[in-house]
Amino acid sequence: MKPTESTPPKQPTLLGSPSGQARKRLVTWLWQYNMEPGFLPFPLRHLAIGYGLALVLPCVAGFLAIVLLQLVPQLQFSESLILLAILLISSCWGLLPGLLASFVGIAFYLVMLLPPRFPFVIEARVDIFSTVMFTLTSLCISLLTSQLQRARLQAQQAQGEAERAKQMMDDFLSMITHELLTPLTASHLSLQIIKHKMKQRSPTQVAERVAREHFLQVTIERALHQLDVQQRLVYDLLDASRIRSKGLELSTQRCDLGEIVRNGVEVQRLLHPERTLLLTETLNEIIPVEADPDRVHQALGNYLSNALKYSAPDTPVSVSVTRTPSHVRVSVSDHGPGLTAEQQQEVWKRFYRAPGISVQSGSSVSLGLGLHIARNVIERLGGQVGIQSNPSQGSTFWFCLPLTYENGSEERMPL
Repeated sequence: MKPTESTPPKQPTLLGSPSGQARKRLVTWLWQYNMEPGFLPFPLRHLAIGYGLALVLPCVAGFLAIVLLQLVPQLQFSESLILLAILLISSCWGLLPGLLASFVGIAFYLVMLLPPRFPFVIEARVDIFSTVMFTLTSLCISLLTSQLQRARLQAQQAQGEAERAKQMMDDFLSMITHELLTPLTASHLSLQIIKHKMKQRSPTQVAERVAREHFLQVTIERALHQLDVQQRLVYDLLDASRIRSKGLELSTQRCDLGEIVRNGVEVQRLLHPERTLLLTETLNEIIPVEADPDRVHQALGNYLSNALKYSAPDTPVSVSVTRTPSHVRVSVSDHGPGLTAEQQQEVWKRFYRAPGISVQSGSSVSLGLGLHIARNVIERLGGQVGIQSNPSQGSTFWFCLPLTYENGSEERMPL
């Protein structure tokens, strides 16, 4: 039998080897200390300008030092001009141009600046000491200056981010105040009306008394509705805070998604008796899922309230439920204004409200948290959310949850 030939092990690439990774980290570390001088005109800020000046400026400073030595032979520390050039390059363009300027300055110092005063071959201890000190000084200048400049730029960026965060917080507080104040003002007004009516003299006629009681009942219901709106806003804020801190708790159990959907639709029908809600698929069989019924009901309610709010009062809202062997999908479709592709990506974010889309039915009070909460709840339960929409053609928001079978197992397939 012919022996099989074993293939030699593949040699690791340069970047895959430990030395290659260390070199890559070193290059990354060096590169992050580059910068652009903001005080210069835009064409002169480019890093290539810094590299060019790093090659030229130390030589110019060195030739100027030679001229000064010719004029004043007793001049001490003539190499300080080269150090000033290195300092200028490092403070403007960062570490790599500063190191390049340092190497150019060191080379000029050894080749051009020492020979006029000392032999070309360094022999004297003074020459060796001067060369070593000049080298260390130039390198330290380029390193320390670039790090100080980068720290200054980072501090400026942090200050700018803090200002933007402050502005965002001011905008957020303004929005929260406005949205919470609206139902509070309406409730306060309703209660004042009730108080005023209660102080009036009780009518003697039966018809007047019935009309007064009906008026008070309607006013109380309006006040309670506004308080419910305010309570929902507060709960949404609490849920968004828990999601951000990863403290949102779910009480999962085996439940029937069909029953949750039926109850959710019935609740919205009671809240909006003037609207048409269509449940396009009869849910006669149990749809077993492992979920938190209250949270799924909340997610579906957010979908339905959005569909009702942003669609015309005379258009229906449809709810459909489809299932496969692995999962179940709940869709809510409306005939609203629709969303662009960019808005479809942003609509799941906290406090996002699509610009240019106005409320067509019901209350306009909203914090832009409903879809954000719904997405986090469904994804925590192992599901997915999505949207299908085109401008002026309505929207369909959907979510999927994995089915749980009798033995407690779940079959997960690509949605």
